[in-house]
Amino acid sequence: MPGGVSNEQLMSFYTTLSIALNAGAPLMQCLTAFREQNQNPKFDKILEGITTDVSSGKPFSEAVARYPNVFPNDFISLIAAGEMSGQMDKLLKEYVEFAEGQAKLESKFKGAMMYPAVMALIAVGVTVMLTTVIFPKFITSLNLKPENMPGITLFVQNLSNFLMTQWHLIIVTLIAVGSGLYYAITKTDKGAEIFDMVCFNSPVLGDLLKKFYVSRLVHTLASQLRGGVPGLQALGICKQSISNRQFKILIEDTIDALKGGGTYSDGLKKHRKVIPPIVLLMFSIGEETGSMEVVLEKIGKYYDEQVGQAVGTLIGLIEPLMIVVMGTIVTTLALSMFLPMFDMGKNMG
Repeated sequence: MPGGVSNEQLMSFYTTLSIALNAGAPLMQCLTAFREQNQNPKFDKILEGITTDVSSGKPFSEAVARYPNVFPNDFISLIAAGEMSGQMDKLLKEYVEFAEGQAKLESKFKGAMMYPAVMALIAVGVTVMLTTVIFPKFITSLNLKPENMPGITLFVQNLSNFLMTQWHLIIVTLIAVGSGLYYAITKTDKGAEIFDMVCFNSPVLGDLLKKFYVSRLVHTLASQLRGGVPGLQALGICKQSISNRQFKILIEDTIDALKGGGTYSDGLKKHRKVIPPIVLLMFSIGEETGSMEVVLEKIGKYYDEQVGQAVGTLIGLIEPLMIVVMGTIVTTLALSMFLPMFDMGKNMG
C-alpha cells in the first residue's frame, strides 16, 4: 500500500474523477467532493495538498506529481497529456478502463503465484504436525526399540527427533536463506538476472510470466501513445511500471533503437526468446500502418486471454502434483507407523 493509500482507494479516486469530469463538473469541485467522502486520513492529507495546489493555479498533473509514491507515473503522464490536449476527461476515462484491466490481470497473476505457495505451506504444516505430534505418540505406545524398527520407521523417527530438537536452528536457517535470496534477487543485478532466467525457462511458469509482462508492456504503451505521450517518454514510463529485469533491458534496447533512428521492432528483435514472433509482427504492422496504439490494444486483449489460460494450466498442473506430494507424505508416515505392527512379537520389548 504505497503512501498509505490502497489500490482500491486509488481506483475509487480515478473513477470518481472520470465520471464527474465527463459529466462536466469542474476539477476543483470533483476533488472537494471526493475528499468529503474519503475516510483515509493519509489520503486526506494528500488530497488536501493537491486541492491547495490546484486552487493556487498549479496544473493538476504537477500537483499529483508531488506524490510519486502514491500515484503511478503512467497516470501522471496521461494527466499532463490531457491538460495539454484539453482532453483530460476523455483520457482519464480511458485510464480507468486501462487500470481496471491491469488490476484484474495482476490479480490473476498473483493468484497463480500464491496458489503453489499456499499449497506448499499446507504440505509442510501437515508434515510437521504428523511427524512431531502424532507419530511420536503412536511409536511410544508400541514401546519399539530402534534396532527393531523397519527402515522407513527409523527414518521418520530420526526426522521427528530432528524437527523437535533443532526447530530453532531450522527457523534461523530458513530466515537466513530467505533473506539472502531476497537480497540477491531484489538488490543485485546478477541475482535478478539469474532469477529471471530460471523463471522464464520454467516449463509452465515461464510461459505465464512472458505472457503477463508482454500484456502489461503493450497495454501501458498503447495507453500512453493514445494519450499523446511521445514514444520515448511512453517507453520510459513502461520501464518504470514493469519490475522484471529482463523486460527492463528489453525496453532499454527499444529506447536506444528509437534514439538511433530505428523502430520499436529493431529493439525488440534482440529479445526473441522473450518476445513472441507474433508480437514482433504486430509491432511491425503498427509501425507501417501508423496505427500503433490500435494494434497494441489488440495484442494486449489477446494476451490477457492467454494469461487467463496460462493461469488455468498452471493450477491444473499444480493440483495433481500436490495430491501426489501429500499422498506420498501420508503414505510414508502411515507405513512407518503400521509396518511395525505386522510383527508385534518381534518388536515388543
